[in-house]
Amino acid sequence: MLSLIGSEPLTVIACVFNAAELAPRLLAQLDAARDVVDAVVVVDDGSTDGTGALLASWAADRPHVRLLSRPVNGGVAAARNWALSTVPEGFVWFVDHDDLLHPGPLRRIDPIESEVDVLWFQADYRSAPDAQARRCDGLDGGRVADAPNAAGLLLRGDVDGFLWSKVIRRSAIPPDVFPPLSSQSDVVGVARIVAQSRRISFVPELLYTWLHRTGSISRRPGRQLDNLLAAHDAVLCALPSAAVSLQARNEFAAWFLCRACVVLPLRFAGDPAFDAAATRLLRAVLSTAVLGVLVRRSPSIGAAAVAITLAPAPSRWAIARVDALRRALRRPRDHPRFPLRSKNASPRRRDSLGR
Repeated sequence: MLSLIGSEPLTVIACVFNAAELAPRLLAQLDAARDVVDAVVVVDDGSTDGTGALLASWAADRPHVRLLSRPVNGGVAAARNWALSTVPEGFVWFVDHDDLLHPGPLRRIDPIESEVDVLWFQADYRSAPDAQARRCDGLDGGRVADAPNAAGLLLRGDVDGFLWSKVIRRSAIPPDVFPPLSSQSDVVGVARIVAQSRRISFVPELLYTWLHRTGSISRRPGRQLDNLLAAHDAVLCALPSAAVSLQARNEFAAWFLCRACVVLPLRFAGDPAFDAAATRLLRAVLSTAVLGVLVRRSPSIGAAAVAITLAPAPSRWAIARVDALRRALRRPRDHPRFPLRSKNASPRRRDSLGR
């Protein structure tokens, strides 16, 4: 059994779709973490590229692995909810098939308190496995928070709603926790889990690396903006009312919506319809108070947001040129999902317009 949780098992959940090329790396990592992982639930979400056969072969001689298969793709949120329904107790750790796991902290951590429902670790982002890492979640110092305080950290953007940097007590996860969104369902699920949790322990150690992959859901325009807005509203509805002050709402709108409307079009360059939709959303959300948050915490993002609302086409052209120059010069770049930092947050990276 996993030493940090005592007699409670740790189950890893991985949902995959058409992952035949990258799944072997995940499976090797899961094998390497066998000393801290009691069970694995893998969902083949309607793959058509041979992923199912690969997973079945791997699971056949591993009694701690449960393979679930869907005949057609239903989306990662539904797959995760299904996997959760098969895990009655203990703790769960969600992982993706195309990233890097760092289970070392699970071997070193002290036994946790009985009322701690979430272990919130650090995660980083890399554009390639050997590229320079940039922090994308977690705190530099260890601390324990109750639900309202953890919700405040999330709304301010001091931490992020990525799912895979958390180890979560199963009893703190409500039924169908992930909404049917093709993207952003993770942050809604995390908000709902935080609201259900008694205490959240922030562990200042790296548990996960998010690797850039061109074909991933977050790299396709699709319904990105619709999902972003739906997730924004769902997060505010889920979190404890004590944490959702007007200031917190403005800070959340600044980093989760407005910043995305500035930066995401850089990711989907050459998509005029996406640019126009992002500009409309930015104009709808950018109140004076939200702009104040943007300008105070990231003058470059604030200035870009104002310029885009006034003159979208030339402003986005100029922003793209600046971003391209920064990348060409290999200067430190920000990542679009990584939130703006509040004044009280640990100084983890420089905020900029880039990706």
